[in-house]
Amino acid sequence: MTVSLEEWSKHLNRASKDLRHFLAAELVKTALRGEREAKLRVTGGGATRLNVRTGRLRASIAGSVKINSQDIEIRLSAGGMSPNPKQLAPNTADGSGEVRYARIHEEGGIIRARGKMLTIPINDSLFTAGGKQRYASARDVPDLVFMRSLKGSFLLVNKYSGKPFYVLKNQVDIPARPYLAPALRTAAIQMDDDVFAAIGKLLTPKAGGWS
Repeated sequence: MTVSLEEWSKHLNRASKDLRHFLAAELVKTALRGEREAKLRVTGGGATRLNVRTGRLRASIAGSVKINSQDIEIRLSAGGMSPNPKQLAPNTADGSGEVRYARIHEEGGIIRARGKMLTIPINDSLFTAGGKQRYASARDVPDLVFMRSLKGSFLLVNKYSGKPFYVLKNQVDIPARPYLAPALRTAAIQMDDDVFAAIGKLLTPKAGGWS
């Protein structure tokens, strides 16, 4: 098919205006790949990945693309209510649905006690099968008494069985176990292919002439 210089000129002028929208549409693939990768990273457990309890953090992860005045922004976020309510299991979206621990798992940091000491649950019986804590606080757990272990740790233990239920600490250092940044880097490996695909679609003539 022969295309005149005038047709080429008109098409390229139109393409310069529409290119960012074409690119944004293709880069949604990159955003969704990042979303999938991040969700895998909060599922695997181990030293570098997180374990799943309620699934709220995983459900809150969302990839998106935004067209700004000068560029196209690929976003990968976590911590808010999931954009898809069906991702959330029943009873996991209390209040606003905000997942307050999303940032500290990504960046690491120190959690300090606001009151006397942090009560860190360490007994499996404190959690439901779905991973939620059975009690609002350690005060609600019956038959607990304070003790100090031979290694100097402060504990709350069952006064009859001696089984530890909570470790008491002034602060806890949370190591960074990033899931957003590495997921976006992994997704970006194929980003060039997405961009070339968008340009190819934009410059491919359709039957009967340029669209």
